[in-house]
Amino acid sequence: MFDMARVRAKRSTQPLTLALFDVDYFRQFNDTHGHEAGDAVLVSLARLVKQELREQDVVARWGGEEFAVLLPDTPLAGALQVCESLRAKLAAMEVPYAGQNLRVTATFGVYEGNVQEHDLQKWGHNADKALYSGKNKGRNQVQPYNEDNS
Repeated sequence: MFDMARVRAKRSTQPLTLALFDVDYFRQFNDTHGHEAGDAVLVSLARLVKQELREQDVVARWGGEEFAVLLPDTPLAGALQVCESLRAKLAAMEVPYAGQNLRVTATFGVYEGNVQEHDLQKWGHNADKALYSGKNKGRNQVQPYNEDNS
């Protein structure tokens, strides 16, 4: 999917942006509420994100509690707006589980890649740097990639 989106963006000279996000303190959440509760949160989170994105956008589980969102035809500024909207909706989401309403937050790292760059690993690395910059700055936020994220 990444290669197709990258080739299309290159051909159309449109931007392509990758966002990575993960649930803040998910391990502690699982330890407190149990893995079934964590699974319920991840399912609800995936549904909400899928519902909020455009048809051409792609969301996929990146690993554990981390997700990737590929945003074709979306420059960094637009991707930051999309991710901020998702972040706010996720923070407001309540997941009913075992008589409780569970809540979580997420941190996003956003990278507008160079469509000449074929390596998804490099794109992921840069989005991940931005994500961890957001984690280090307090979580529950959207952080764009820049050279200072190192």
